Amino acid sequence: MHRSFADWYSQASLTFDGDMLELRWSAIELFVKKLDSRHVPDLIRMFYSRPTSDSFKEELRLAAKEIDKTFLMNKDDAELSILAGGAIALTVSGQGSKIADSVALGVSCMEAKGLRRVGRIQGVVDDASAYLTTESIRIREVSELPPIVTVDVAKALTALKASTADPEAFSVAGEMAFRNLTTGLEAFDEAIRRVVDDLNNQEQSNILWWLFGERTLDQRIKFQDMTVGEACFKGADDLQSLTTVLPGPRAAAAFLARVVRLAKVKLSVADCVEAFHTIHNTPWGFSSVDHLADCCPLLYGISKCTEAGAGEWSGAFSKQTGLRSKDMLAPNDMAHQIYQEMLFFRSLGD
Repeated sequence: MHRSFADWYSQASLTFDGDMLELRWSAIELFVKKLDSRHVPDLIRMFYSRPTSDSFKEELRLAAKEIDKTFLMNKDDAELSILAGGAIALTVSGQGSKIADSVALGVSCMEAKGLRRVGRIQGVVDDASAYLTTESIRIREVSELPPIVTVDVAKALTALKASTADPEAFSVAGEMAFRNLTTGLEAFDEAIRRVVDDLNNQEQSNILWWLFGERTLDQRIKFQDMTVGEACFKGADDLQSLTTVLPGPRAAAAFLARVVRLAKVKLSVADCVEAFHTIHNTPWGFSSVDHLADCCPLLYGISKCTEAGAGEWSGAFSKQTGLRSKDMLAPNDMAHQIYQEMLFFRSLGD
């Protein structure tokens, strides 16, 4: 059970004894075992008390009902939010996985760098943030692979000689087989090490060449020629294209800060969305995000701006995301928000 689980219920003015809390946590464990990418957006919405599909609520309720037959199946949104928070915390507490990447990225995207001023359990948000920090480093570490298990050929041959009528011939054949096996395993071990090294080095090298080249990935625009809004979107889009494995490198925010380094003032969501809209006249890979509007507000904004045109998209944006087009962020925060939304979108596709 999470160390703060009882406190979460107290904060919601719900008082349960120890046995009941154990039942609720068992329900969370049951639900998490069945969790997959299709649940993630609604899990995060439920945690933030955002509109959530009835089917998802029912799945969460049924998990609780299966463990505790007295669980009430209505007027329970406050408790469902706590259960969703527990499911998030449990998912990001274990070993790194695709589903944990998706959940942690989704929480970070929904936070929108502090723009989403709603009540939620801060400890769960902190756990998701800590997961992104540690996993972004762990997944890129070239850890020591376990050594090849060597076969004691002499001992094996002794046993074989004692149990065969023609030990000499069998010994020669057995020794040759063991040597071939050991040589093959050693070669396989070395090949794996080279692949892991190459993958990590390639991602780092590509990102550094992109940064110091100071041009967009397609080489069409210099960083210094872009407006701040353009730099936020193009920087995020380029960096996610260069990201080999999720949840992205630990230094992603610093990389993006370099792209928008000339900007010293905050800009609004509208400034950023409309600046991107003016320069991007080719098909874009993140256009179908209507179903993720509140989880990916910036991607949704550019999608609506593309459909309705500059100045005509803000009403739909505010209604669907719960944010305002006039909300302000520092350029590097804006760029990092867009980058994480792109990774979250990718994680659901995977």
